[in-house]
Amino acid sequence: MTNNPRPASKSTKTPWIKLLTALSIVCALAIVHRNSRNNNNPQSNPNSNNEAILLPSTQQSKQQSVAEIMSHTKKTRNMVGGYSNMDTAFLNSEEVLEMANYALAQHAGGASTFFGSSETSLSTSSLAVSPAEVESGAVRLKVLEASRQVVAGLNYKLTLALFRGETCLGAFDATVYKPLPYMQEGPRVTSWGKVLGCEDIGDMLSLVEQGQGEEETKAIAVEDERREEIQEVEPDA
Repeated sequence: MTNNPRPASKSTKTPWIKLLTALSIVCALAIVHRNSRNNNNPQSNPNSNNEAILLPSTQQSKQQSVAEIMSHTKKTRNMVGGYSNMDTAFLNSEEVLEMANYALAQHAGGASTFFGSSETSLSTSSLAVSPAEVESGAVRLKVLEASRQVVAGLNYKLTLALFRGETCLGAFDATVYKPLPYMQEGPRVTSWGKVLGCEDIGDMLSLVEQGQGEEETKAIAVEDERREEIQEVEPDA
């Protein structure tokens, strides 16, 4: 008599089927979760379109850094070693007038050396002024040109016109050195330049006066605007 094997019962197959189904579901969920993370994190997805955005941004940042370095280098070159011209608005600034008045005081005290030159003696005779005239204001100056050089301190190259009352006396060039504050030294004139007659400085005087007139016009316009604003806020003021 042949013994035929019994077919597997339905109850034996059911646990394996359930287990395989559960594993399939878990794997599917894991794949979905991984794809979702990749989509939400552009840095982990090398094929993301954000790469095209990040690269130009990085390149732009590099270009901006290079531009800043070049700008700083250009400013440094203009400041250190070479003279930079000052605008008309700065000719009457406190720092320039301080150096100009110092040069005038030194000149009035006899420190200027262009008096010893026979070639300029005729031109400089009218420039002779006394310390008392300078201190009292009888002799005044006008800065015609000014340039500044950054060294171990500051060099000011000045062209100064002198007036006794309303009468032009002439002009002269002078370079004044101002040490750094930590050096605890006062300014000094390092060189006396050429002498100019009143007929030689007409154009420079016109430019300076024109610039001062423009500055005064701007100041008046600003003051008028301020008054109008006050009137709008406080009509009875």
